[in-house]
Amino acid sequence: MAIKISENTSITISIKTIVTVVVVLCSVFGFYYKLMGEIEEAKLLPKTGNGIYAVDPQTTWPPSRNEYKMKDDLQLNKIKALENDVKELKEELKELREKVYE
Repeated sequence: MAIKISENTSITISIKTIVTVVVVLCSVFGFYYKLMGEIEEAKLLPKTGNGIYAVDPQTTWPPSRNEYKMKDDLQLNKIKALENDVKELKEELKELREKVYE
């Protein structure tokens, strides 16, 4: 049973449906224009592998053995200092617990 559509055919759509369709369309259009803007911005960026990369002329790459050793020693010294701080804090915590529970 087919319904014939003519000039006299009436369709009822709720306001809620119309608002939902408008919101969805606005979201899709907004997303589209934002995406197109990001694509245009990406086109202006240099291509990977072909750009000019900033290198500090005062440093060498790869680092020399002495430079690596100095950085490694610095990190080890920082770790040892943190370990000592943690030990001191544990001792203080232990003393405070003893005072509290006496």
